[in-house]
Amino acid sequence: MRPVHRIGPDGKRRSDFLIQITQRRPLYFDVRRQAEEEERYRTPGEQKVAPDLWGCDAKFRGGATFLLDLETFEIRYAIYKNILSERRIERQRKFMSGESGTSLAELYFGKPGAGQRFAHLHGGDDLLNADPNH
Repeated sequence: MRPVHRIGPDGKRRSDFLIQITQRRPLYFDVRRQAEEEERYRTPGEQKVAPDLWGCDAKFRGGATFLLDLETFEIRYAIYKNILSERRIERQRKFMSGESGTSLAELYFGKPGAGQRFAHLHGGDDLLNADPNH
């Protein structure tokens, strides 16, 4: 949690409070092992065993971010990434195993001839000539 300040469209200073809630859980490439983990997360009540965040293939992250108006105490903005989303889990698993067809280098630098690249949006022209394999 932290205060944030900005200048509104009317030129007045606005003060808000940023609240971030983060979660993480085990992600497994083995679909059967992941199904066991899913069942555990969907079972109500106290869990007897903590999630194995060190023996998993990766940590799957989620959570929420809220922007609270300090004058009205209303939530002005909320966004979340559902930690129980099977679709997000499957997309993450495919990306990490290389099944998605998009490498990290392609995600950052784009495919050859693909037009404006993500890296170019955040840096200088020297990134356009960078070798995506290094």
